[in-house]
Amino acid sequence: MSDDRTKADKAWEARQEAARYRIFNAATNAAEATDEANDEKYFAVLDQAGKAAEAAAAEITGYKTYADLLEALHGAHGERRQAAGPAAADLSPKSNKIMRTIAH
Repeated sequence: MSDDRTKADKAWEARQEAARYRIFNAATNAAEATDEANDEKYFAVLDQAGKAAEAAAAEITGYKTYADLLEALHGAHGERRQAAGPAAADLSPKSNKIMRTIAH
């Protein structure tokens, strides 16, 4: 069982890394598509990717908006999140794990 879990974790992490690579690579390509590198284009792509991810999360889980999804999460886990502080307020335990992975 432990070996299956390790394989599942590795597969999950590989998919996460591939998605992260696609987003940052697209942003880099947008910034370098002109003769002059442009930070504005880079961050515009990242912002748009973030908004698209939020919209997809809402759609896939059946919520009308990402705000509705977050409201549902706060109702289910609000007390635990408030104790963790404002930075963790919008993050599920799995999201906190993801953010720690991204930070390293």
